[in-house]
Amino acid sequence: MAGPQWGQLAFSREGGKTVAARVFATIPLKFMVPTKVATASVDAVWVYMLQYGGGIVAGDVIAFRVDVGAACTAVLTTQASSKVYHSNGGRTSQQIMEVTLAPGSLFALLPDPVTPFARSQYVQKQTFHLEKDASLVLVDWMTSGRRQRDEVWGFSTFETANRIYRDGKPVLLDKLRLENGRGLSVKNRMAGAHVLGMMLLIGPRVKETIRRLEHQLPVRMVALQKSRALAAARAAHSGMVGASGLTSGTSGKALPSSGGTEQPSGGNNGASGGQDGASSERDRPSSGKIGVSGGTEGPSGGTNGSFVNSSRASGGTNGPVGSRPKAEAADASVQGLLSLSFSKVAGGEALVVRFVAGSTDAAYAFLRDQLEPLTAQLGSRPYPG
Repeated sequence: MAGPQWGQLAFSREGGKTVAARVFATIPLKFMVPTKVATASVDAVWVYMLQYGGGIVAGDVIAFRVDVGAACTAVLTTQASSKVYHSNGGRTSQQIMEVTLAPGSLFALLPDPVTPFARSQYVQKQTFHLEKDASLVLVDWMTSGRRQRDEVWGFSTFETANRIYRDGKPVLLDKLRLENGRGLSVKNRMAGAHVLGMMLLIGPRVKETIRRLEHQLPVRMVALQKSRALAAARAAHSGMVGASGLTSGTSGKALPSSGGTEQPSGGNNGASGGQDGASSERDRPSSGKIGVSGGTEGPSGGTNGSFVNSSRASGGTNGPVGSRPKAEAADASVQGLLSLSFSKVAGGEALVVRFVAGSTDAAYAFLRDQLEPLTAQLGSRPYPG
C-alpha cells in the first residue's frame, strides 16, 4: 500500500521579506495564505491549515513538510479546532508534520485544539529540526470532545508526540497517550478537566518571552492555588463539601499531568500514561510538599519547575523555591485553569509549560496572555479574543 502524498510549505526571503515560496497540499489537507493577517510593517507570513469535510475521518493520513528559510518568520495556525471523527473498522486517523528551521528563523505553530469525537483513534507526530540559532514556538493541545453531546473523553485512543532537535541533537522528546478500554476510564481520571495542553518556546528570538514567563508563571501558580482554595472554602461554608479540603469537580480525584518528557537516554517516560490513559501520580517527581510537585526534566538535564494541582491545594501555599511573589487570587489569567506547571529543558534554553483547564475559553485566555509579547514579531496577536 502506497504511503501518503506529502504536502509542502516553504518560506524564503525575497526583496528583504518573508514569502511563502511553495504551498502544496492534497485532499484532505488545504493551506490558505491570507495577505492581511500580519501588519504591513512586520516581516511575517501566516498560513492557515484546513481539512476538507470539516475534520479528519477514519483512515486519513495527513502528512506535510515545512521548510523555514534563514531569517524568515512564519506562523502556522488553524481556523477552528481539528475534529477527529469516530473510527470505522478500527482505522486510525493520523497527522504527521516535519519542520526544518534554518538559522535565524522563527516558526510558531499555533493551532486550535484537537477535538476527538467518541470512538475515534488519532495519532499525531510532529518533528522539528532547528539549525543553529533558529527559534520555535509550539502549542499542542486537545479537548475532551463534544461536551454538548456528552462525548467527554470518549475516544478510543489519542496520541501526540513532539520531537525537537537542535543541530541534530535531541532537545525534547515529548509524548502523550490516552487510551480507553483498559482499567479506569480516561474520563474518570480527568476529574472534570476539559483541556490538556503544552506550550514550548526555544531560541534567541523568544528569549525575552521566556524570561517574562519565568517571572510570571510562579505568581500565577500561587494565584491559581489561592483561587481554588477560596472556592473550596466557599463550597465548604455552603455545605457542598466537607472540611477535609478541596476537591476537583464532583469526583474528588487528583488531576493528572497533561504530559511528560521522554528522555532519550532511557529515563522514565512520564507522558504516555501507560495503557490505562492519563499519566499517573508516580510519573511525576514529587517535591514532598502539599499541592506542589516537581516539573518534568528535559533530556539535556534542564531545571525543574513547579506543579500546582488544584485538587490537591488544600494545604498551605508551597510555591517555587526562594522568595514567593505576592499573588492575587483574582488573577484573570488563571481563571478556569485546573493545574499549571513549567520546566526548563535544553540546558535552560527552552521552556515547557503544561496546563489543564475546565473550558476552552479558559485555555484560550491563558494562551493569549502568555504569548501576547510575541505580537511584535508575528505581526498579529496569537489567539485573538
